[in-house]
Amino acid sequence: MKAAYTNEAFELWYLLHFNYVDTGVSREQYQGMLTKLIGKKYKKNDPKMYEKLLKHQQKAIQRAKRLLKCYEGQTNYADHNPSTTVHELVEFLNDHVWQFRCQVAPDYPLPYPHNCKQCEESVQPSPPYHCRRKIKAEL
Repeated sequence: MKAAYTNEAFELWYLLHFNYVDTGVSREQYQGMLTKLIGKKYKKNDPKMYEKLLKHQQKAIQRAKRLLKCYEGQTNYADHNPSTTVHELVEFLNDHVWQFRCQVAPDYPLPYPHNCKQCEESVQPSPPYHCRRKIKAEL
C-alpha cells in the first residue's frame, strides 16, 4: 500500500495545475490563489473541480514531479513543504482507465487524450463480448 499525500494542503495539487510553486503557502492563501485562477470563488468540495482542472492535468503532473525532486534524499517528510505525491496516484488511475478502455470497453469515452501504447501496438480487433466479461471478472 502506498499513500498519496500533500503538504501543507491538498489545494497545492490544484494550484500546480496553473503554476509551479516551490515555497510554502498557508491553507488560506491557497484558497485565495485558486479563486483568482479559476475565476470564481473556490469551494473545497466542488464536484466540478475535476472537469475544471482536467485540461491542465499533464502540466500539474510535470510540476509535481519537479517539486518532488527538490526533496530527493531527504527523509523527514514533514519538512517537505510544499510537496505532493498525488500525481503518482493520478498517473496510476489514468493508466488503469486506459487499460480498461483498451481491453474491456473500446467505446468508453475518455475525457482526455488517449495515449496508450497497448492500443498503438495492438493489431488485433477488440475481443468479442464474452471475452470482455471474462476480463471484467479478472479486474
